[in-house]
Amino acid sequence: MNENAKISIIIPVYNVEDYLPQCIDSILIQSYKNIEIILVDDGSTDASGRICDDYAKSDNRICVIHTKNGGQSRARNIGIDSAKGEYITFVDADDTITTDYIATLFTLLKAYNADVAMATHDSFGRLSRQLFAPATIITDGIGATERMLYQCFFDSCMFCKIFKRDILVKFKHTENIIYEDLELLSRILPAVDKVVWSKKIIYHYRKRIDSSIMSFSTKQFDALKVTEMIEERAKNQYPMLMKAARERRLSANFNIFSRLAVNGLSNSAEADACWLNIKSLRLGSLTNRKVRLKTKAGIMLSMLGRNVFTLICRI
Repeated sequence: MNENAKISIIIPVYNVEDYLPQCIDSILIQSYKNIEIILVDDGSTDASGRICDDYAKSDNRICVIHTKNGGQSRARNIGIDSAKGEYITFVDADDTITTDYIATLFTLLKAYNADVAMATHDSFGRLSRQLFAPATIITDGIGATERMLYQCFFDSCMFCKIFKRDILVKFKHTENIIYEDLELLSRILPAVDKVVWSKKIIYHYRKRIDSSIMSFSTKQFDALKVTEMIEERAKNQYPMLMKAARERRLSANFNIFSRLAVNGLSNSAEADACWLNIKSLRLGSLTNRKVRLKTKAGIMLSMLGRNVFTLICRI
């Protein structure tokens, strides 16, 4: 493994003029210097595109690609096609990274001869949920996928991870969906040999109410489609992941039903479908020792009936 390999950092950019300079500044001061910074301006209508161009003039490690708006997945795919690095990582344009972000991930990758290395993020100073996790976890691809699906330390975000370039060339982002990170990682991780994870916090994630994940829209229903696809793939290719896949699908249905209830849509056809899925999946997860306590609490509350559960969601 090349000790000084070039590492490409891909940042999709769309209407983030208030946050973009802070993001880029945190990347420019990385302790690991052999980096390529690819800013993919995804048809921004604010000053984001100009900000990208201004930064490119001051640092020759920055490459700017302007494209019509096509969504984050398409922007990342464009970045991957343009990347010259042996390894690739992603940063969201409204987030920031620590000065040792690249050094930490690349050191993990080298030390364990892994295909994928992961570390931990916080939400701009909020306490990490990984407080009681082991310092490092080394596992195979199936083990990593299982942990991600059970939401046990391994998250389903594309940021805060580093990949060998050829993996991302083979497994492209699915475009025009949200929860695309979960969908892609559920294809990548089972196919690799070794994954290493560290509890070290190297990434600061900004929760914005106007983001595609935080705000509510019908696009949120993609979570149901994605988790159903994951369960189907587990059934056909990775039967050892079936329990974990069903648990992640149950979690998604709980999440969407709760959002529908909060938004006064608890009697909609979509809520009906979620409730049917909850009822069919909950017993298996209740008796599964690997299922997190949050989901088990939801299962127990759902046993009180749909009307009571809806009221609890609205509290």
